[in-house]
Amino acid sequence: ACAVAGRARLGRQVSRQVFAHRDRVGLAVAALEVGDDAFERVFALDAAHLDYQGNVAVRHPLDILVNDIGVDKIAKHVKASLKGMKVASYYGCQVVRPFATFDDPFYPTSMDRIVKAIGAEPVEWPLKTRCCGGSLMGTIAEAGLRLNQHLLLEAIRKKADVIVTCCPLCQLNLECYQDAINKKYDEKIHLPVMFFTQLMGMALGIPEKDLGMHRLFVKPEPVHVAKEKGVP
Repeated sequence: ACAVAGRARLGRQVSRQVFAHRDRVGLAVAALEVGDDAFERVFALDAAHLDYQGNVAVRHPLDILVNDIGVDKIAKHVKASLKGMKVASYYGCQVVRPFATFDDPFYPTSMDRIVKAIGAEPVEWPLKTRCCGGSLMGTIAEAGLRLNQHLLLEAIRKKADVIVTCCPLCQLNLECYQDAINKKYDEKIHLPVMFFTQLMGMALGIPEKDLGMHRLFVKPEPVHVAKEKGVP
């Protein structure tokens, strides 16, 4: 509640939209509750000298990029070729659920549209909204490892060169626990997993250091990024 109210205060001067990733669901719930005057019963707001009048739209950056900026405009700014790169878009279980405000809750395509617009090839795979286990890695690790093993193996089966996601926790689970999965289940998984904006940045010609590519556990093969002059 305090997070939404604080952004509302900023919104009076700058913007009335909240660009949220993992916290979108919680913020959206809080924003909806104002209709029932729930915020009047939240003492934290009074303690922080905040109020909220329902004037903040909680939106995901993916929503903004696809529906406000548009994939056609994004495509016009491509400076590096991703031709031949097969990309599995992983949305996770909470980006479009329980509130399907900008995409289909069962088979979303907004990230796939961006992938196609920047010159890569989106692969069709049925697990794009299957849960990665979320915080299970810190509580019931075996269950979390098994869930991520299924996701990674399916992406490999679909011949994906990389998985892109729009959820930071999903990226953490799919990327950082590959060695643990390999050890436990005798696999040989070595698949790059990055945030979808990092892939966009590659296509838009943004330096790798600025994109944090050096922080990835598995970097995408450089052969897929052939620098060209102008739009490929």
